[in-house]
Amino acid sequence: MKYKTLTLICLLFIALLLIKQTHAALEGAITTNELKDLAKMGIITAEDVKDLENMSWQNLTEKAEKGDTKFQEILGLAYSAKNTGQGLKWFRRAAEQGSSVGQKFMGMAYAQGEGVPQDLKLASEWLRKSAEQGDVESQLFLGVALMRSNEFAQALAWMDLAIKNWQPNKWVMLLDKKDMMQMRDKVIALLEQERRKAQATDDHEPSEAEMQQAANNSTLVGEMFQIKKHGCRKTGDFFYICKYSVGFGINTGEFWKNDGNWYFKILNY
Repeated sequence: MKYKTLTLICLLFIALLLIKQTHAALEGAITTNELKDLAKMGIITAEDVKDLENMSWQNLTEKAEKGDTKFQEILGLAYSAKNTGQGLKWFRRAAEQGSSVGQKFMGMAYAQGEGVPQDLKLASEWLRKSAEQGDVESQLFLGVALMRSNEFAQALAWMDLAIKNWQPNKWVMLLDKKDMMQMRDKVIALLEQERRKAQATDDHEPSEAEMQQAANNSTLVGEMFQIKKHGCRKTGDFFYICKYSVGFGINTGEFWKNDGNWYFKILNY
């Protein structure tokens, strides 16, 4: 389907560009430009740049091994440019300690099947953890993953939240607000399609018994009246204009179904 293709392109494009910005040889010292890129991505703060300047990758790895999620995130991004499995190792370790960055990239990996078997359920689980911490990209990606799982109502809720929290000057946000709104519109269209499909499975012209039920649910016609059906025509989802009689003469009413019950209003006597 078209929306699946859009989703795949968006997720893969964003992931690759983010990773490319922190490509490192993992030898010698981490450069100032690499640190500035990490600061733009929110992995480290601007204050961290000076503290980490000229730190060797060996020293950085030692800190990551000791459980520092900030350094695990840096290694995850750096290794992912060369070795997806090694990158995911560090992302997973960070994610399991509650890192929203690690959780986001684990979710993206499962969504795309990059380094792990594709699994939209696991993708949604990891992305939800990050999204609940306020990560805007994860909120958007979770919406996309839920859309691909046909969970359109939840997808719309997360996309709306991402759009609300979107920041135009955020370096990592590669989709502009217009792109996000187009994705949201697609989900709304799919929700409407699902609604109509659900209605169609239980949409039928009211029988005489159902017309009687509609009468019984009305304040205008009670159970003492026995409806006789004289034909109906459909005017919209769950709406029918029907001719009926409850004694002498034929009347017209509009009949519709809601939550399993039939209702109607009299159009003329």
